[in-house]
Amino acid sequence: MSKEKYNKCSGEIQGDWRSYPCTKNAKYFEDDKWWCGIHAPSKVKERQEKRDAKERAEVAREKELENIHKRETAKRILELDSIVSDCLEEEAIRAIMEVL
Repeated sequence: MSKEKYNKCSGEIQGDWRSYPCTKNAKYFEDDKWWCGIHAPSKVKERQEKRDAKERAEVAREKELENIHKRETAKRILELDSIVSDCLEEEAIRAIMEVL
Protein backbone atom coordinates (compact mmCIF):
# COMPACT_ATOMS: atom_id res chain seq x y z
CA MET A 1 0.00 0.00 0.00
CA SER A 2 1.61 3.21 -1.14
CA LYS A 3 1.25 6.48 0.67
CA GLU A 4 0.99 9.44 -1.61
CA LYS A 5 2.43 12.67 -0.31
CA TYR A 6 -0.01 15.53 -0.62
CA ASN A 7 1.08 19.10 -0.68
CA LYS A 8 -0.65 21.40 1.77
CA CYS A 9 -2.47 24.52 0.69
CA SER A 10 -0.53 27.79 0.64
CA GLY A 11 -3.57 29.74 1.83
CA GLU A 12 -3.96 31.31 5.23
CA ILE A 13 -6.97 31.48 7.52
CA GLN A 14 -7.48 34.65 9.53
CA GLY A 15 -8.01 33.87 13.20
CA ASP A 16 -8.86 36.14 16.08
CA TRP A 17 -5.31 37.33 16.73
CA ARG A 18 -3.22 35.86 13.94
CA SER A 19 -3.43 33.93 10.70
CA TYR A 20 -3.12 30.17 10.48
CA PRO A 21 -1.93 28.07 7.57
CA CYS A 22 -4.64 26.16 5.74
CA THR A 23 -4.53 22.46 6.60
CA LYS A 24 -6.35 21.20 3.50
CA ASN A 25 -4.63 19.10 0.87
CA ALA A 26 -3.71 21.07 -2.22
CA LYS A 27 -5.42 20.28 -5.52
CA TYR A 28 -4.41 23.18 -7.74
CA PHE A 29 -1.01 24.51 -8.72
CA GLU A 30 -1.22 28.21 -9.58
CA ASP A 31 1.24 31.09 -9.28
CA ASP A 32 4.01 28.63 -8.42
CA LYS A 33 2.16 27.47 -5.28
CA TRP A 34 -0.18 24.68 -4.28
CA TRP A 35 -3.73 25.60 -3.28
CA CYS A 36 -6.86 23.87 -2.02
CA GLY A 37 -10.23 24.43 -3.72
CA ILE A 38 -11.03 27.26 -1.32
CA HIS A 39 -7.85 29.32 -1.62
CA ALA A 40 -6.86 28.74 -5.25
CA PRO A 41 -6.70 32.20 -6.90
CA SER A 42 -8.84 31.03 -9.84
CA LYS A 43 -11.52 29.71 -7.45
CA VAL A 44 -11.43 32.87 -5.35
CA LYS A 45 -11.88 34.95 -8.50
CA GLU A 46 -14.71 32.70 -9.71
CA ARG A 47 -16.59 33.05 -6.41
CA GLN A 48 -16.06 36.82 -6.41
CA GLU A 49 -17.42 37.10 -9.96
CA LYS A 50 -20.52 35.12 -8.93
CA ARG A 51 -21.06 37.40 -5.93
CA ASP A 52 -20.58 40.49 -8.10
CA ALA A 53 -23.05 39.20 -10.71
CA LYS A 54 -25.61 38.48 -8.00
CA GLU A 55 -25.13 41.94 -6.51
CA ARG A 56 -25.46 43.61 -9.93
CA ALA A 57 -28.70 41.68 -10.51
CA GLU A 58 -30.05 42.77 -7.12
CA VAL A 59 -29.16 46.41 -7.80
CA ALA A 60 -30.80 46.25 -11.24
CA ARG A 61 -33.93 44.72 -9.69
CA GLU A 62 -34.07 47.45 -7.03
CA LYS A 63 -33.69 50.16 -9.69
CA GLU A 64 -36.47 48.57 -11.75
CA LEU A 65 -38.75 48.47 -8.71
CA GLU A 66 -37.89 52.09 -7.98
CA ASN A 67 -38.72 53.07 -11.57
CA ILE A 68 -42.03 51.19 -11.38
CA HIS A 69 -42.83 53.02 -8.14
CA LYS A 70 -41.96 56.38 -9.71
CA ARG A 71 -44.18 55.68 -12.74
CA GLU A 72 -47.08 54.59 -10.52
CA THR A 73 -46.65 57.66 -8.33
CA ALA A 74 -46.58 59.97 -11.35
CA LYS A 75 -49.71 58.29 -12.73
CA ARG A 76 -51.54 58.77 -9.40
CA ILE A 77 -50.45 62.41 -9.23
CA LEU A 78 -51.83 63.04 -12.72
CA GLU A 79 -55.10 61.34 -11.80
CA LEU A 80 -55.42 63.39 -8.62
CA ASP A 81 -54.51 66.57 -10.48
CA SER A 82 -57.23 65.87 -12.99
CA ILE A 83 -59.78 65.25 -10.22
CA VAL A 84 -58.76 68.42 -8.37
CA SER A 85 -58.91 70.57 -11.51
CA ASP A 86 -62.38 69.15 -12.33
CA CYS A 87 -63.57 70.00 -8.81
CA LEU A 88 -62.14 73.50 -9.01
CA GLU A 89 -63.85 74.08 -12.36
CA GLU A 90 -67.19 72.97 -10.91
CA GLU A 91 -66.75 75.26 -7.90
CA ALA A 92 -65.82 78.17 -10.15
CA ILE A 93 -68.89 77.58 -12.29
CA ARG A 94 -71.09 77.47 -9.17
CA ALA A 95 -69.57 80.70 -7.90
CA ILE A 96 -70.15 82.44 -11.24
CA MET A 97 -73.74 81.15 -11.36
CA GLU A 98 -74.37 82.48 -7.86
CA VAL A 99 -73.14 85.92 -8.83
CA LEU A 100 -75.30 86.04 -11.93
